[in-house]
Amino acid sequence: MEYTKGPWKWKKSEFGFKNLVGANGEDILYYTNDDDGLHGEETDKSLIAAAPEMYEALKIYGDGLRLGGGLNSLLDYLKHHDFASKVEQALSKAEGRQP
Repeated sequence: MEYTKGPWKWKKSEFGFKNLVGANGEDILYYTNDDDGLHGEETDKSLIAAAPEMYEALKIYGDGLRLGGGLNSLLDYLKHHDFASKVEQALSKAEGRQP
């Protein structure tokens, strides 16, 4: 999947809008003064739309790591919280395979 590599940050445009820009200053999401809405690459939009699902999956993983108890404990925790399915759903959304 092609997308704009990070880090990303918000930057004020010359028109006063806040645009999301990539590491090289390229626009990722931006408004124009033609009132045509939000612009950007579809792959980046899909990645942004999947952020909540990716956060939830990452949080489950982080919570499992903090429990301690070794690899078997972590694997049991991840299985109990359906981690693999959540990761697949997040990746599917990020890659534009699901809305």
